[in-house]
This record gives sequence, structure tokens and C-alpha cells, in this order.
Amino acid sequence: MGTTSQPLDVLAAAGPRASASALLEWLRDHRLSLAALHAGEQRPIRVLVPNAALRTHTSARIAEELGGVVAGVRVQTLYGYAREALEAAGVDSRPAGALEQLFVRRATAASTQLGPLLNDLEGGLDVPLRSVRDLLGAGFGPGSDLPSGLRAALHSRSQAVLGLAAD
Repeated sequence: MGTTSQPLDVLAAAGPRASASALLEWLRDHRLSLAALHAGEQRPIRVLVPNAALRTHTSARIAEELGGVVAGVRVQTLYGYAREALEAAGVDSRPAGALEQLFVRRATAASTQLGPLLNDLEGGLDVPLRSVRDLLGAGFGPGSDLPSGLRAALHSRSQAVLGLAAD
């Protein structure tokens, strides 16, 4: 990572749709080229998003809007960036992900809604892991609850995934 004396460009907008529009407009206006990146004439772009679901969505939107792979653009979660920064500073940043994965697997296996569906599938107990991580990243956790109308509208399996994050 290292230090840089170049200015940092930060885009800000009011809300996710406006942020996505501003990002796509900026990327169209500052189309990066491999030659310019290798020559140091342009800097790579790092787009930080709060969770894996938004990383996937943002990457797909960039590819869709700009016609495929875009050179020099990296969409990364805040967690991933923090880990990278810690590692660059020489700090051990082994994630608690393995422990988190173990807890989600156990809770999934014990769930009456999810266990019977996922126990026998290879990697089946990991299916809810990403959703649970995104829910926890969004602030949903122990003691959290959804408005009753929204909870009633959710399929029982979706409620079971929410239960994994709330426990």
C-alpha cells in the first residue's frame, strides 16, 4: 500500500442511487487505460462499500454500464480494506471468519427450517453465511427485530436466516 503524496479523490452523494450514478459518471469521464496505469499516468480506483452484497451489485453495475471489465477499478468492502491496511502495517489481521463460519454452520444445522434442507448438501451449511454476515454488517444482531408487517411477509426460511443473525 505505502504512502502517497497524491491527492485523494472522494465522491460523496446523498443516498445509494445518487452515489452509484456519481460513481458511474466519474468512471465514464475518467476512463482508465492499462497503458496509462502502467506508466503511472493514472492511479487505480478503489471503491469502498459496506458489505459483500453491495460489492457484488456495484461490480455488476460497473461492468454493465461501462461494457465489461474496467481496468484499474477495484470494488472492496470496508472490512476487506481494513484487513489490507492492517496487514500492510504489519498487524496480524486473521479474521474471526472461521469462528463466525463455525457458529453459522452449527446454528444452520440446528435450525428446524434450514437444517433439513442444507445438512446433506456439500457446503450446504455455509449457504446462509454471506446473508448472516451482511445482516450483522448492517447492524442486525442479538436483540434486533424487524417490524411485524415485514417479518410476516418473509418466507419462513428467510425468517430462519434472520434468526441466525439475531442469535
